[in-house]
Amino acid sequence: MLPFSVAAGDLNGDAGPDLVVANYFSNDVWLFPNRIPPLRILGFVITFSHPIGRGSGTLIWTTSGELDLEGFNVVLLDGSGNRTQINPVVILCEECVTGLGHAYEYPVPKHKSGKNLFLEAVHQDGRTTLFGPAQKQ
Repeated sequence: MLPFSVAAGDLNGDAGPDLVVANYFSNDVWLFPNRIPPLRILGFVITFSHPIGRGSGTLIWTTSGELDLEGFNVVLLDGSGNRTQINPVVILCEECVTGLGHAYEYPVPKHKSGKNLFLEAVHQDGRTTLFGPAQKQ
């Protein structure tokens, strides 16, 4: 392979840069798609020691990487699966540009347990991925 020209861009719609290489001698084109690892949420826990009052808590989570993310929502799911968003606006991701992971903390009002608190990752294309429930720490 003798590259004649190289171009990068999102060719398959996965929000990651793919490479296209035009070869001089073989007169063909090779595509090297980017492999974006799936988002993982590490250690999604709730603690009950927050200064906003008795019974309130702090949600803590860490991401493995933040490609293709807009941010996060904290959602409450009742026994019927009805969704209530706790945060008034999307919690913006901190490493959307670099793709690195990040540690987050978010205060929640009075809550007896984390068993019905979930984290919703909001992707740039509008898709969401649900993680949880929060584990009591």
